[in-house]
This record gives sequence, C-alpha cells and structure tokens, in this order.
Amino acid sequence: MPDQGGKPYVAVLVDSREESVGKWKTKLESLLPRGVEVKVALNLPADFAIVYGEGGEPSRVVFVERKTPNDLWSSILDRRLWSQLDAMCAPNVVARFVVVDGPLSGFFRMMFSRYRKAIGAKAAREKVKRMRKAVLGAVASVMLDSVRRDRPPAFVVEVPRGSVPEFVSLLAGRLAEKPPPTVPVAVKTETWADVQEWMLACVPGVGIKRARELLKAFGSVLNVLTAPPEKLTKVKGVGPATAENIRKAANMPYAEAKKTARPGRMP
Repeated sequence: MPDQGGKPYVAVLVDSREESVGKWKTKLESLLPRGVEVKVALNLPADFAIVYGEGGEPSRVVFVERKTPNDLWSSILDRRLWSQLDAMCAPNVVARFVVVDGPLSGFFRMMFSRYRKAIGAKAAREKVKRMRKAVLGAVASVMLDSVRRDRPPAFVVEVPRGSVPEFVSLLAGRLAEKPPPTVPVAVKTETWADVQEWMLACVPGVGIKRARELLKAFGSVLNVLTAPPEKLTKVKGVGPATAENIRKAANMPYAEAKKTARPGRMP
C-alpha cells in the first residue's frame, strides 16, 4: 500500500472478467490524476470498484457496473439487474452505479426498425412504447428499492458511448479531492432477522423477498444452507438454478470461490 502522506487513498479496480480489461486499465491510467492507482481484481461484483479511505487505507467502496443498452434490457427481462445490485451490498459500500454505455434512444430506434419488419409499424410502435415504460419502471425501482430496503444508494445513468472510463475517472478524482465525510449504513440491522435476510439476499437469484420466504419455510439461515436442493425448490420463486447457487455459497471452499465467477455476471 503506497504512503499517501495523510491524503485520501484512492484506487480503481477493474474486474478481471471484463472483456476489455486491458483497454479499460490503460484508458483509466491515462485519465486519472497522479496518485490514483489502477489494478485488476478477481471476481468483483461489478465491472469497476473505486476504493478509498483516509490515511492511506481503503475503507469505502463505490461500485460501477457498465451495461450497453441491450445488456440493460436483457438484465431487466431476466431480473439479473437486481441480483447484480444485491451482490454489491456491504456495510462499507457508499454507492452503486449502473452506467448505460450509449444512448437508449438509439437502442429503441433499432428495436422499432427490427419489429416493424416483423409485425408492422403500428404494432412495433406499441411494443417499443411498452419497452420504454418497462425500462423507466426498472430504473425507478432500482433507485427506490435502495431507500426502502436501507441499501447503499443505487443510480442508473446514461453516458455517451465509450465514455465509461471518463465517468469512472471523474468519480475517482472527486473522491481523491474530497471524500464524503461519513459512511452511510448500507444494511438496516435493527433485529437479527434483518441480518439473516441480508445474508441470504446476497446469494445470486435470491434477493430480499425470496430470502424471507426461505426463512419462513426453513426457520433459520443454517437450515436453508443445509437443505437439499429439492426441498429448496418447493419454496415459491426458488428454481433449480437458485437452489444450486445457495448450495455453492454454503459449501464451496473459499480458495475455490475466489477463482469462480458467480452467476449473473456479464462476460
């Protein structure tokens, strides 16, 4: 860890599974102010993480997940967006960003053109209108859920295509200049039930609603983690894939888990 001479320590981590990891690292290094490191990290819950803290010690995190407009739409359809955001929750997380890399308006025009050829202009117009409404609803849900569930703030922002490194470097630069004075509490833990729900909700595919259903059905976190998959799938909303995720989270050796990509991550 470099000596920052009492100044805030800031580093940008790039997920090793990001397809263009080398390109992003090089671009960030050219944009970031002197003293801000860029590192490649294994199995981040997002494409980028900005870690920072006082006195040369990183103690807080801002996550940034990059999505093309098509990626965003796909992750809304299969609910992966919410699982990914759940995986970014921890007590030291200050904020979570989903950055749309490119204009959604262009994506909707492309989809209209595609649908018009298949089903005609009128039907295509209605279909794209419903898509717009679904995207806006998902964005509102993401940002409101972080308030309702006492999670780190979540933001969905659109940037010009190819400018995600600039966005990340601006965030890191601001944090290097003047970090926020306080660390928000990421998880409400008024009772042990809140802790239990959060522990299970972080498993990909579970989330807070299914965590509560699992706890109601099995009585404790331990019982959920040791239950056979065929019993887990009897709980409403828990399919074979989610049951397998629970089994892996409970049983996979830590050394192996550090090298294993979790479900729901884009390559």
